[in-house]
Amino acid sequence: MKRLLALVVAAVFVVATLPLAAQGTATEFYKTYRTAWAKAKSFQDIVQFHSKASKAELARIPADQQKMMFQMSKQMDPTDVKVVKETATATGATLALSGVGPDKKAVTGKAEIVKEDGAWKMVKEDWQM
Repeated sequence: MKRLLALVVAAVFVVATLPLAAQGTATEFYKTYRTAWAKAKSFQDIVQFHSKASKAELARIPADQQKMMFQMSKQMDPTDVKVVKETATATGATLALSGVGPDKKAVTGKAEIVKEDGAWKMVKEDWQM
C-alpha cells in the first residue's frame, strides 16, 4: 500500500511539473511560436501564443483590417530566422534575431517575450529591413 501511495505521489508530481518543463526557455518558446506562425492562416491561429496585452490590442482591430495585416505580415516575414541572443528582463526575455528578408538580404530583429501565469507569451516582434 505504501509503495502504491509513493507511486501515485510521484506520478502527480511529474504531471504537475510537465507544463513548467515544457515551457523551457524563451528561445524554445519562440521556436515553437515560429513553427505555429509558419502554419497559421490568420492571427486567430496563433493567438494562444500572445500576451494578454497583445490579445487585447488585436481584439480592437476590425476583422477586415486584421486579415489585411496578417497577409502583409506573411509577405514581409523573414526566413531562416535564428535567435542570436537571449537576454533576461524583469518580466521575461528579449531575443535578438537574425534572418533573411523578402529581398534576400540579411535582416535583424527583436522579440519581446513575457512570463504570464508561468507561461511564455509573445508581446511583439520587430524586424529592421
